[in-house]
Amino acid sequence: MISQSDVPAKLGTKCEQNADRLGKKLVTLNICNMYEKNKKFGWKSEKPFPAQVILLLEPDQDSTKLTWIVESEEAGIVQLAEPLLIKQTDQMIRKSLVQLKEYLRTRNIV
Repeated sequence: MISQSDVPAKLGTKCEQNADRLGKKLVTLNICNMYEKNKKFGWKSEKPFPAQVILLLEPDQDSTKLTWIVESEEAGIVQLAEPLLIKQTDQMIRKSLVQLKEYLRTRNIV
């Protein structure tokens, strides 16, 4: 995600997301439409297909539980590839979380 503004994410913040999905470069413009500090963050996009993404954060003993919800109106080939997209997205999220943990560790935050 690349922020289109110089401030931390808040309602209305626009971010461009560049991803490799099934061998194709996918660029989406996302607009933050949900924000509740330390609890909920979400964004919507209209192209290449309408989607709403919601991240929920909940305390879970000595860690934080992350729930990732995606609602979209995929059609055509994207709809047929849904099982592959789910698997690829899961791998992408896990890799991002490992990178985030390492980033925080190197800054003595965790």
